[in-house]
Amino acid sequence: MAKLLLSALLICISAIWVVAAADVPAGRRGCQTRCGNLDIPFPFGIGDQCAIHGGFGLDCKNDSGTYRTFIGPFEVTKISVPDAKAWMKMGISWQCYDPVTKQMNDSMVGQNFTNTPYRFSYEDNKIFVIGCNTMAYMRGVSYVIGCLSTCSDEPTNGSCSGAGCCSVDVPPDLGYVEAYFNKDYNTSQIWNYSRCGYLVVMEKAAFRYSTTYIPSINFWNDYNGTVPAVMDWVIRRETCEEAKRDMSSYACVSDNSDCHNSTNGHGYLCKCSKGFDGNPYIKDGCKDINECLDNTTYPCAGLCQNTMGGYDCSCHQGQHKVEDVCVPDQKNQKSSWEMPVVGMYV
Repeated sequence: MAKLLLSALLICISAIWVVAAADVPAGRRGCQTRCGNLDIPFPFGIGDQCAIHGGFGLDCKNDSGTYRTFIGPFEVTKISVPDAKAWMKMGISWQCYDPVTKQMNDSMVGQNFTNTPYRFSYEDNKIFVIGCNTMAYMRGVSYVIGCLSTCSDEPTNGSCSGAGCCSVDVPPDLGYVEAYFNKDYNTSQIWNYSRCGYLVVMEKAAFRYSTTYIPSINFWNDYNGTVPAVMDWVIRRETCEEAKRDMSSYACVSDNSDCHNSTNGHGYLCKCSKGFDGNPYIKDGCKDINECLDNTTYPCAGLCQNTMGGYDCSCHQGQHKVEDVCVPDQKNQKSSWEMPVVGMYV
């Protein structure tokens, strides 16, 4: 009988979207800033009291002497404030033929981030189906998306175009998914060659198909049962215009910071203004970038002078700019036809 774990794993992470001004922490003061090897930047925090609100509260757990960070059941492995992204480990959905019982067994994993700050990044993730004679799909609130992977053509390492592996793009505003396998496509007749099929939403940069995934459980073993996924996040489910109506809960508190509406679902996030870097969610968190210290990103072949939010690049004495390149000044020289003619007047 199929093992259906979907209901157990569809865990909704509660988030507090409306926070009174007194409840918003001023920053990182007094709060734990690391869990194991992971930096915890505000608006995230270990415990809700150190986060901007409950949707960013994390748990730091001791797992046999190793500290790991979790939000609900999902391990968090990386957080980027400038990119507004968090990397989490997600479960693998699978179906395998059992030659002893002569039945297909499966485990279908779902994720529900509906009432949270998080959405699957449509830029960084893909839906992958791996196996022979495997049709699988993800069902969301208003769509069904998936693909069919067969072995009618010989699978190739690094290729995921339908032979042993297929993939589809993740749609925008994806926060709720349920995994399903089409029972008409299974490995009951080919189990001695390919016993299992898999379905995941995962970071596409972290995936490279291997032909060893077909005759073995190497895909599961390579990722130890979980795969990395990139989640976009927003501070609250409101636009910048809506957020600025209540400055007591407005999150872009640093000078030289800007509000941006999310491109992945409804909500807003904060970024440091051009020429500044740091954390826009804390007071004075956005600091001026000294462009003169990074000639690769901010090239200057002459004299570099840092300014607030920018830099000036001037040429050395005896040079001038031509299309942003310093070239030597040309000395005035008289051509041959300008040379004086010495003669005699009669």
